[in-house]
Amino acid sequence: MTINGLSIMLKEAGRLETERLDAYYRDCVIGGQGAFMEPVHEPQQFMEAIRTKLIREIAGVVGPDPLIQPVRAMAQTDCVASESPWPQEQH
Repeated sequence: MTINGLSIMLKEAGRLETERLDAYYRDCVIGGQGAFMEPVHEPQQFMEAIRTKLIREIAGVVGPDPLIQPVRAMAQTDCVASESPWPQEQH
């Protein structure tokens, strides 16, 4: 089984999680042979990212830089962060 991701990282006032969402998807969500992530940083990128993701999934195309990573002794991202509310910015 392969799980790909579409990380939507649109900047909204007061939301810190968008800054780390791509790392979270890479480290905690996607997986399997040829898994990849399509990031979206601007609203106008959304349609193209969805189209690219679907085409890659249907055609089985592996991108030029596959997200295959060696096993790490220590995780770079807290993968249980999605199980609790995102931390609020301290003022």
